[in-house]
Amino acid sequence: MIIHERMSFHKITTFRREAPINQLLYVRNSRELGKGGEYAYKKGLPVLLLGDGSNVLPTKIGFNGLVVIYKTPKCTFEPLSDNIVRIPGGQSLRATTLSLARCGMDLTTFSGIPGTIGAAVHNNSGRTALGRNIGECVKEVSTLDIRTGKTHSMTNEELVFRNRSTVLKEPNNGTVITSVTLELPRMSSKKTMNFYKTVFRERYKKNREGVFTAGSAWINDTLSRVCNFGEETIEGGSIQTRDLIKKLGLDKIDINGAHLTRKYCFLRLEPDSSGKNTRTSDDDIRALMNLVGGRLKDEFGVDPVLEIEIIGPNGMISSEDFLSKNY
Repeated sequence: MIIHERMSFHKITTFRREAPINQLLYVRNSRELGKGGEYAYKKGLPVLLLGDGSNVLPTKIGFNGLVVIYKTPKCTFEPLSDNIVRIPGGQSLRATTLSLARCGMDLTTFSGIPGTIGAAVHNNSGRTALGRNIGECVKEVSTLDIRTGKTHSMTNEELVFRNRSTVLKEPNNGTVITSVTLELPRMSSKKTMNFYKTVFRERYKKNREGVFTAGSAWINDTLSRVCNFGEETIEGGSIQTRDLIKKLGLDKIDINGAHLTRKYCFLRLEPDSSGKNTRTSDDDIRALMNLVGGRLKDEFGVDPVLEIEIIGPNGMISSEDFLSKNY
């Protein structure tokens, strides 16, 4: 087990923000996860679990404990029946969707979404435009409590899937998904590969805009009621959060390098010449978030929910604590 000291989040998150890490450990399986948890417990260190590091925003303070990166190097899956497979939790979701598509198993809706399969289930990742979340495919998961080393199985019902959330998403609960069992539609491999290529191309264009971002800043919900914007009447169900942001011109605001991208309204921090962001402060990001959230509420009655998770000095913190500087 190799512990890396005095590292930075810019190397392990899609935001590439310069923020210090006390100690860093890379693991590939549940056995190594258990050893990492045992080490942190003996040292009295808080533990932060990450996969590909997408949709996470570290504060400038950084993290005072042990960051554990759980990623499985090879793409494999275990067939349990004709349409049920078990997949390691640390495996890339992108690679998994491609591997399954080649075998005629349809997980193509999620092609190109960054992160690991375990993290996708943990967060109930999905495609708002298509009205699908990954929880619809999950039969059960195996988990490891990194604090105690205990393993457990959870069914779909026990995970309590909600929009971009599960029961496991409570801050700092220490539970890692080590394997995921999915039940998937079967069809010809030619058909699934065609679906995969179509969805992946669309997602690739979106991901290119997402370089140096944490991904979607807010859950991209659809407006559920009729409202007026100037002389325009907006019908409920016809417009999403990012469209409302554009109508207000908030995608054109830049606060010391913190801004929203023009097409998808990703939160972006502009990098410097070294390829990382060093100049944008927590106050700059707070100012942008408060401006966008306040205008959406005042103009449309929408109270946007942050989708990104925020890393404080001792673990994940709520958006309310970040915005109120309570960390």
